[in-house]
Amino acid sequence: MEPLEKLSNYVNSIKKTHAIPTTPNNPFPSKNDLAKSSIAQLKILIEQAEKLIANNIRFPSSNNVLDVDDRNRLIGIFISDIEQFVTIENITIENHNLAHYAQSKISDHALFHLASQTIFPKTYESIEVKSSKETFDLYSIPLKLRLALENKLKAIIGFKSSDVTCGNKVKSGTREFPVTAIIKFLKSLECLNLPCCLTDIENIYSWACKFCHTAEKEYIWMLMKAIEVNANLFLYQSQKKYEISIDTLWHDYGLSEENLLEKLISHKGLTTPIYYLKDGWTLKRIEDELNHPKNRTSRKLKFNLSETELDEAKSLYCSKTKEYF
Repeated sequence: MEPLEKLSNYVNSIKKTHAIPTTPNNPFPSKNDLAKSSIAQLKILIEQAEKLIANNIRFPSSNNVLDVDDRNRLIGIFISDIEQFVTIENITIENHNLAHYAQSKISDHALFHLASQTIFPKTYESIEVKSSKETFDLYSIPLKLRLALENKLKAIIGFKSSDVTCGNKVKSGTREFPVTAIIKFLKSLECLNLPCCLTDIENIYSWACKFCHTAEKEYIWMLMKAIEVNANLFLYQSQKKYEISIDTLWHDYGLSEENLLEKLISHKGLTTPIYYLKDGWTLKRIEDELNHPKNRTSRKLKFNLSETELDEAKSLYCSKTKEYF
């Protein structure tokens, strides 16, 4: 049986056996939903599998069909992960008797040698670590996404530093940034105009925590979903839509043209940053809300936001398609 046919059979059997409705774009499930039952996983499994079967995945550029080799590789990983998932979860697939016990965790021994190999590449040329490295590259996707989201969120609100109060002492200029608490607070403010949902970002950030602490794998459909949901925060053309000329933010300050020019010359940040704030909101207003005694995400933290910390539209060039993404 061809891999594509095998994947289609698995998906159809799961849909028939468990009556999972077909939904093209499910929200990313919370950790609680994932822990309650396998249904949350199955919804994402079917959603991503059907997109893969229909060749309807557009990464990393929204204008291109998925590369053939990438698609074939994903189909193979998908089949293996379905077999592992249904074995672990004791899920029955009609007309299939599966028993698949694949690796689900990177050992501390492998992690140590992967770290060592990066420093001593020549020494490790004769030591077999290739399979461990390939496994780590796949398993560590949640870690990479978690770091990307944290740094992106800092840039979105212009996070510069935080002051930490310990008893009667204040430590200024720290990098402490309680991501989950900040996301929850930004959701309550409704101050951002993002190309994706803050709840999805919150759920993905929380979900990604497991690998950071346990080195355990996440299934391919969850990895694909997490990348899909976050794509518009990082793809070049999407970022460009949110660019703003920095001097337009200063016109409402009542400054003269001469003062605006002086401010622009002395400005230490980007002149065309990405700006996701809704009309009526400024970084100063968000800072005041974050630091208000009734609203503070932590009584020990005072946040310092600045326009100089806003991000720019970043890109990678594709020599094949001659475009930036």
